[in-house]
Amino acid sequence: MTEMNEVWVIDDDRSIRWVLEKALTKAGIQVTTFSNANGVMEALESGALAGYPVTLGMVGGMLLAGVLGTLLAIPALRLSGDYFGIATLSFGEIVR
Repeated sequence: MTEMNEVWVIDDDRSIRWVLEKALTKAGIQVTTFSNANGVMEALESGALAGYPVTLGMVGGMLLAGVLGTLLAIPALRLSGDYFGIATLSFGEIVR
């Protein structure tokens, strides 16, 4: 598993930013806080965000969701009637 270097906290409520910053710092995660989107945009334009492009992450997330959905659907589709409904609801509750 990759190690998280930094978390950006963006919220207009100062108290929420403070609580999240203290909790994440205590967990050993570096935190940068922003009170509005303008600060985030300036940080992005200055090249402060390094890593994977957002589109690559979105495509990867869609592929992963599709594969996991297919793996869950294969055994559920073998069921019929009420059992199919129970299995579907159970998978939903497990995921939630």
